Amino acid sequence: MNRITILLSQIILLVAVTFSITGCVTDNYPDCPDTPGSETTAQLRIRVAAPDPQSGSRSDIYYIDHEALKGELMHSLRIIIVREDGTVEHNRSINLNAPSEGLKLTDYETFIVKANEQKTVYAFANEESLPDGGYAVRSVKIGEKLRNDFDQLTITVGEVKTPLFMSRKTIVEKSRLTLDNISTDDSGNPLPVYHTIFIIRASVKFTYTITNELLAPVTISQIMVNGLTKKEYLLPTDINDIINDKQYITQYSTPTDLEKGIKILANITEENGTIATNETKSFGPYYCNEAPIWGVTSMPFTVPDEQTGKSPYTTSITLSDGSTLWDGAFNNLPALPRNTHVIVYIAIKQQRIDLSVTVIPYTGVWLNPNFGIDR
Repeated sequence: MNRITILLSQIILLVAVTFSITGCVTDNYPDCPDTPGSETTAQLRIRVAAPDPQSGSRSDIYYIDHEALKGELMHSLRIIIVREDGTVEHNRSINLNAPSEGLKLTDYETFIVKANEQKTVYAFANEESLPDGGYAVRSVKIGEKLRNDFDQLTITVGEVKTPLFMSRKTIVEKSRLTLDNISTDDSGNPLPVYHTIFIIRASVKFTYTITNELLAPVTISQIMVNGLTKKEYLLPTDINDIINDKQYITQYSTPTDLEKGIKILANITEENGTIATNETKSFGPYYCNEAPIWGVTSMPFTVPDEQTGKSPYTTSITLSDGSTLWDGAFNNLPALPRNTHVIVYIAIKQQRIDLSVTVIPYTGVWLNPNFGIDR
């Protein structure tokens, strides 16, 4: 073996050793290669479900909302798996092969993970809509410790982009990944462990439905909401979202340094804003960040009963002649947690204006256990 051959062999060996130590740490690689069959590893198969707005409001659980729009479904997906000691085990950008309208439910993605320990699993959909284009999650490096403040990272948004950014943190308990507890096939090989994540939209959705009962048409020119914010956590924080097997967010936390602001949801043209006599017209959807329950300082915030809670948010609707159709508080909107749809109903009558609010919590839809989302 001549000197050049020996030198080349040493270089190749050095590159191989370096790669095995450092792992795949950037998006230039799809993920570190998995090696199934190890006695110390398990197969973790993960799928992600985008909530479908077909559950009822908290006041009427049989209310049926319309199908989720294109911008409210998954168009891209990233899954990060963190080991029990805080080391990042996987950071994988998943090719969804999604149709143009997006996905509600992904196929299972297989991850080979260290067995016999708990895993923290993060799911992020539509990261491209984040203000930083998704750098905060894309730059998490495999083989390194996850930064201590990762769960408290915040995002500051002026205008919410679609497709809507979604996120969720879940735990896969150690007992589920303990080899002695995992069932085996006829050949004695451990079977995969399945895990479904219900991802949460990091936005509140507003829709206004206005009925004109006057004898003449009216024209809406602007819709505003007061009490909103421009900052929220990257991940849903301190949430309590399970009530009677329904997924409602009744408890949540927001950053403490928030400033209450006014958001113009829409400036509306005369053509689109005109409502004829006895006509009902819908405006929206409009998206904004979740907002705290103003005046409440305890963490996490707990949503009061929607019928008795005083709303800290107001809405203002302006007509094309500059007059105000409505300027006041929502009558039963005590909180604005992410992943909710606020439908505002307004009836313009001869002697008064009636306003009511229905809150539709997005939720996962349980399907047949042999098809779709396993309960």
